[in-house]
Amino acid sequence: MAASKNIVINVGLNNSPADHYETLRLLDKYVYSGSYWISSQRMGIYDDQPEPTTVTQGETKYTQLQIHEALKYLCKVLTQDCIAYKYKGIGYIAQPDGSTEITFDENYFLTV
Repeated sequence: MAASKNIVINVGLNNSPADHYETLRLLDKYVYSGSYWISSQRMGIYDDQPEPTTVTQGETKYTQLQIHEALKYLCKVLTQDCIAYKYKGIGYIAQPDGSTEITFDENYFLTV
């Protein structure tokens, strides 16, 4: 059964080999898979420095665990230390190695 879930994802662009539009394409392929979503490019703050950030919000048919695994993979592809996301209103951090040393911080999280 493919129930829709609410999700918001933040991906920093400073160290990424992909621009905003390529990042959106990858998120569409691995997370949203054709479901309705909206996006914007915003300026976030990381390590007290401004960072261009791709922010997406929408619906996905995947579970939180499936999304987490997809975002761990995208951390490697996009050369990210982590990708922050909210699934059903709860904040998570996906890290490429699966560690949990970086914790979700609402103060740094952006919405569309």
